Amino acid sequence: MAVLSKLEMEHSRMVEINVKRSTPSLNKSPTNVSFPNLSTVHVVRCHGLKDLTWLLFAPNLKVLTVETRAYDLPELKSIYWGPLPFPRLKKFRIDRCPNLRKLPFDSKSCSSAGEELVIHSGERDWIDKVEWEDEETKERFPRSIGPSETETVLEILMELSSTFAST
Repeated sequence: MAVLSKLEMEHSRMVEINVKRSTPSLNKSPTNVSFPNLSTVHVVRCHGLKDLTWLLFAPNLKVLTVETRAYDLPELKSIYWGPLPFPRLKKFRIDRCPNLRKLPFDSKSCSSAGEELVIHSGERDWIDKVEWEDEETKERFPRSIGPSETETVLEILMELSSTFAST
C-alpha cells in the first residue's frame, strides 16, 4: 500500500475496515505505518460504516472528507476513540452524519502542518453538538460552518440562470 495517495469510498456497503495492528495495546500508535503516502480520503455515501479508526494508520493525511446525502452515515459515531496527531491534516469536511459527536482531535492535533485545521460542515448546529476533548481544543480549531464550495457554486449558477431566464 506504499504507493496509495488518495482513497475514495462511495456507495460502499462495507461496515468496517480491519487493519492489523503491530502494537501490543490499542491505546498506542502503530509501529508500522500501513498507509504512509495516503494524503486524501473521501468517504461518501457508505451506508452502515460505523467508524474510521483505520485512519490511525494514515499519518500523512491532509484532507479528510466524510459526506452523506441524508441517509448514508447515520451510524457513524466516532472516527477514533481518542485524539490522534494527524500532523499534516489541513481540512476536515463532515456532512450529514448526525451521530458523529467525538472528533479525534485535541489541542496538540494537526500542529505541524504550518496551517490551522479548518473544520467544514454544511450543518450549522452540528458543531454545537460535538464533544470536544477540552475547552482549549474547542477554541483551537477554526470552523467554517456553511454550505460546501460546490453547493455555493450551484446556488450562484441557479441565481444567474433565473436572472437570465427572466430577462
